[in-house]
Amino acid sequence: MNDPKQPIPPAGAAPSPAERNALKRRGHALKAQWVMGRTGLSDAFVRQVSEALGVHGLIKVRIAADDATATRNHARALADRAGGHVIQVVGRVVLLYRATAGKHNTREPS
Repeated sequence: MNDPKQPIPPAGAAPSPAERNALKRRGHALKAQWVMGRTGLSDAFVRQVSEALGVHGLIKVRIAADDATATRNHARALADRAGGHVIQVVGRVVLLYRATAGKHNTREPS
């Protein structure tokens, strides 16, 4: 998926409330490995997040924003552009999800 011309896959169906709760539990132990700076959503950052979602399925992203509303807005925009779903926003950290083909391929907490 390193080809910049390759389209980002769609997010698919939104998880049910029970699935969202299970994803929140799984995401609790994850650390934010990606950081969106104050410059906003660049195409390169969106591509990195999309690739990570394709590999791991469930990731955390830290968003440098001025307030909670801006964080939520950036989270929704990132999820839309990267082909994922916002599962949870806690402070400046966003839990994103995309269903992966086959088994859940979520990385283990480190």
